[in-house]
Amino acid sequence: MAREFKGKTFNDPIHHKMKLHPLLVRIINTPEFDRLRNIKQLGGAYYVYPGASNNRFEHSIGVAYLAGKLVNELKKTFRGLTGTDILCVEIAGLCHDLGHGPFSHAFEDFFLKKLEQDQLPEEYRGCDHIHEYISCKVVDQIFSKNRSHFGKYKLNENHIETIKALIKGERNSGYLVGKEFLYEVVANKFNDIDVDKWDYFTRDCHGLGIQHGFDLWRLLETAQVIEWKGELHIAYRDKVSTDILELFHTRTMVHMKACQHKTIKAVEMMIGDALQYANADFQVDYDFDSAENEVQHTTLSGALGNMEAYLQLNDQVTEQIKLKSKGNKNSKSLRKVRFISTHMCMLDTKTF
Repeated sequence: MAREFKGKTFNDPIHHKMKLHPLLVRIINTPEFDRLRNIKQLGGAYYVYPGASNNRFEHSIGVAYLAGKLVNELKKTFRGLTGTDILCVEIAGLCHDLGHGPFSHAFEDFFLKKLEQDQLPEEYRGCDHIHEYISCKVVDQIFSKNRSHFGKYKLNENHIETIKALIKGERNSGYLVGKEFLYEVVANKFNDIDVDKWDYFTRDCHGLGIQHGFDLWRLLETAQVIEWKGELHIAYRDKVSTDILELFHTRTMVHMKACQHKTIKAVEMMIGDALQYANADFQVDYDFDSAENEVQHTTLSGALGNMEAYLQLNDQVTEQIKLKSKGNKNSKSLRKVRFISTHMCMLDTKTF
């Protein structure tokens, strides 16, 4: 008998009690989503900031929760929003980071962007944010495996296309005619104020030990829909202008102290180098349930065109490189990984 998933409340150090829809709980319990437990939100920052251990898993749950809160707030003043609209936005928030590779943006910046164009699947060539496109492919896979659960809440292929557009922030895509402002909830391409940033700024500051001065709940409670130049947008009361300024100030602080930190950049560049060296001979195992009972293999770059293989990749890839390169003293990737493990934690310490 199929397991019945109920709504669930998650205890969280950032947002405290987060109550989620049963379909979101179903998605969280898929192996595609569970993989995010082993992908650090801040990439190589954990080698410098010992508290920066937060993963994409809890961030994605937080974004889904805030997305639901924001749309429910907008519903108070904007007529026509339905439960299905809200659920689609929540799913988009939950699934927006499913396509991230090992060490989050470090994988994209220092491995994928270093590959030759012919090593990338044609659909990803020239893309600035490859992980968004991969996230959409993972959403398709989750839907295909759980059609009955989505169907229980009257969600079909048209809703999935809308969810994917919400992930990428593509206005005028999907069925949300007259409600295009919803494309600004998860990925706001209009002014960059969205629930993704609300969550990761507060969550990252918590892990990095950085103070921030914006109140996301004050922003949320003053959100409203306005018409501007013939289009509907999400706007905020003038009294929260200082919170908006603090939001972007926090973004600058996180960028300076973590994203552009010299030692973190060095770690991530070496991780990228290790993955590039390993791309020639390291094999990603996948298809463990094949009828022939044979594990299949592909390269790291080959995994981009094979969703089953790609979903095996997480931050443990460096440990896998260690194990599979054991005994090969000439392995450049092994030397890089060992150097990171034994030296990086000491590069930014001061002697007193």
